[in-house]
Amino acid sequence: MVRFFWRELLDSKLMSVSSPRCPHGCRRAVVLLLALLTACSREPAVERPASKQPRLVTLAPHLAELVHSAGAGDYLVGVSAYSDFPEGVSALPVVSDGFRIDAEALLASKPTLVLAWGGGGQVSSIALLEQLDIPFEVIESRRLGDVAPAIRRIGEIAGTRAAADPAAKAFEQAMSPSNREDSDSDEVSVFYQIGSEPIYTVSGEHFISDVLALCGGRNVFSTLDTAVATVSVESVVLADPEVLLGAGDSSQRRAVWQQFSTMQAVSADNIYGVSGDVLGRPSARLVQAKAEVCAVLEAARGKRTVD
Repeated sequence: MVRFFWRELLDSKLMSVSSPRCPHGCRRAVVLLLALLTACSREPAVERPASKQPRLVTLAPHLAELVHSAGAGDYLVGVSAYSDFPEGVSALPVVSDGFRIDAEALLASKPTLVLAWGGGGQVSSIALLEQLDIPFEVIESRRLGDVAPAIRRIGEIAGTRAAADPAAKAFEQAMSPSNREDSDSDEVSVFYQIGSEPIYTVSGEHFISDVLALCGGRNVFSTLDTAVATVSVESVVLADPEVLLGAGDSSQRRAVWQQFSTMQAVSADNIYGVSGDVLGRPSARLVQAKAEVCAVLEAARGKRTVD
């Protein structure tokens, strides 16, 4: 079902990066949204010759982060739009806007391997890579448990396992369920909001939902059929979450939801914002995102009325 949802998005004039209705800010929002829609792919792995120093190109911002986590940042020669972490990545040549590859820029970077991400959003990009006979590998990153294996795999590809393996292990330890900071606290129902017109959210099959769970949060839309989907205002009000959470400053969300004063999140003023690029990318920075989310949910618990 996710694949069909991708196709609808990409066919939509509103979601087209070339549409006059989609200015720069819209394009960034769409790229962020598509980054949240990662899904499984079964493309065969590509091994580089052991004697050849890799020249890596990434087709999503989180992949550039994973390359650095794997200790292979020096081998990165091209990135996608909005790749901005860690420092220095934004200075690299941009070969993709998140939807389509700039073939001229890609060929100029002379990659030995292109790293793509799972999901229908990069079907056309993968087709072009096949046409150009450029080696590529799809790095799976749909769930929280995919991040450490992705770091290890990039380490294998780049010959940097000495850095990648410890980084992957550190991530697994930091994000282990045994490290839940709320073990003695009650569960908090959470609505995670993406965008406003329309409103998107994530299901229980998404890494953001996994992070919420680590902090004792329960995604009120965990049973949705697709990893990312639209929801109505009415459905959010009916779900009545204890916390409304979204990317960036919360003032605009607060202004929108304030009219629904019967909602738990509104009446308790549990409307919060977190770093969107941190929580919205399946990279090692999810450790930071976890700390932000756990702090928010603990603050919400602290506002509960003691009977």
